Amino acid sequence: MANVESTNEKQNDQHHKTSISDKCNKNNEFSEHKTQQIRKISTQQSILKSLGRIGICLNDKHASFIQTTNLEKVCFILINIRENDDSELGFGSLNDGYIVALKHHRNEFNVFYLYNPSSDEFSEFFCFFLKNVKQALTVFYSGIGSNDKDGIEFKNDVISKSSINKFILQECEVKKQVLFITDCIDGGTVFDIRGIDNESNLISFSVTKSNEFEENKRPHGIFTYYFCKITSDFPNITPCTLIDRMNPQLQLFNQVFSCQTSKTELF
Repeated sequence: MANVESTNEKQNDQHHKTSISDKCNKNNEFSEHKTQQIRKISTQQSILKSLGRIGICLNDKHASFIQTTNLEKVCFILINIRENDDSELGFGSLNDGYIVALKHHRNEFNVFYLYNPSSDEFSEFFCFFLKNVKQALTVFYSGIGSNDKDGIEFKNDVISKSSINKFILQECEVKKQVLFITDCIDGGTVFDIRGIDNESNLISFSVTKSNEFEENKRPHGIFTYYFCKITSDFPNITPCTLIDRMNPQLQLFNQVFSCQTSKTELF
């Protein structure tokens, strides 16, 4: 099971946390230039090393590798970029995954992640966590969507949103709280929760972006940063209030934050 970070590891990792989270001005607002500088400070190796300190990489493993006895609270992260994506975009998505992992690790979640997996790897672990996590599950996705914005394009295949919806319908236990977060480069959500039993406690957050890919690349990750910051500052914030807090920041980058819930009481 995921190891809890030791005091020494926290100290060794402090520089990486600070470089990501503290490069904002006194009002905690990013300029577009500062945002891009933050996303260039790290290397793939350093981010993966930091992720490895607080979570478990699931690449080249099977779900049977995970014991189900200690899965009360889990954060499952998928980072998915093309091999030929430029380094700025790739490192940015890794940074986003690390920020989400760190937030959840501090809240005593077990963190697991996949980096550029096959579609079969993602499907196996996605269904496993939907079925076996007992109390709270967060699923975070950062990377590319499909060409028609209708799912996730993996290195070997595309999984459509309708297929992901079926996974959720078939595998998700109604008792747990499930939070889906999508930060696709081209915007939108890959987690469609329409038609889910209204007894389930499901929330899906995403952001709508411009139709221009190059325009979206530059501020990609702004949503993830502000989401983690605001929800950390206000742990009991409602989705409705979160939308009110997020959108003034995101509108500076032509993005609109939105939320979908399985039942109106969650909103």
